[in-house]
Amino acid sequence: MFRKIKTNQKGLASLSQSGLTYIELLVAIGIIAILSALSMFYIKTNTREDVRRATEQLAADIRLARNMAISRTITSFGDGTTEYPEDGYGIYFRDSDVSGQVSYYILYAGRGNDGFDGGSSNGGDKIIKKVDLPKSNLKINDVNSFAAQGYFAFYTENSISTSLGKDMLSRYIIEILDPCVVTNTNGTCLSGYRGVINLGEKSGDQYTMSNVGVSYNTVNLPLPPTPPPEPRGAKGLSPALGGDNPGGDNPSGL
Repeated sequence: MFRKIKTNQKGLASLSQSGLTYIELLVAIGIIAILSALSMFYIKTNTREDVRRATEQLAADIRLARNMAISRTITSFGDGTTEYPEDGYGIYFRDSDVSGQVSYYILYAGRGNDGFDGGSSNGGDKIIKKVDLPKSNLKINDVNSFAAQGYFAFYTENSISTSLGKDMLSRYIIEILDPCVVTNTNGTCLSGYRGVINLGEKSGDQYTMSNVGVSYNTVNLPLPPTPPPEPRGAKGLSPALGGDNPGGDNPSGL
């Protein structure tokens, strides 16, 4: 606390107080800490909402593809024909490998071959809609094969065509991942957040049970390996000439 001496009209000295007291300083620091914590909480929550929003939309479009296949919805392919697509309805996804570009997925009607042909020509696959993920840091991939692109199409409710891998329980799974939600003070990523979509699982009779389920979890990232410690006494040392024997081949040094 700082004090300033004043002289009043009668010539008597008086003290006036200026600056911050210790308690006021503590209150100011506490307010700053609370605002910082709220800001970090908002950023973290907003990032998770991006993952949830993108995951729920993708799951809804997968269900839409399944429902169109079940109901035998017909599609116009741009070459004068309107029919049920022979390769059903599916989802094609691609994770961006270019910094700053967003990953995306496509809802399509398949025609003429398994997989997605890009939908650029009449008579081929028909793009129903293309959806970009909301932010460039979000990734989309096949959980079981780590593939950055793939497709999953429904012929009927329980008959599918796909490039995705299966896990040990014969499940097909896609994830939307933000790999860096929590960082330490050095900016190193400690954990991410992901939405997981279980597209279905293949049964013993080779039919796929397509109950589309969604879950969310935190992904803990491994810390970078700690470099091994240097051997004791290794710094600044150089081997003696002549090996362990200072005198070389002549133990007397002559």
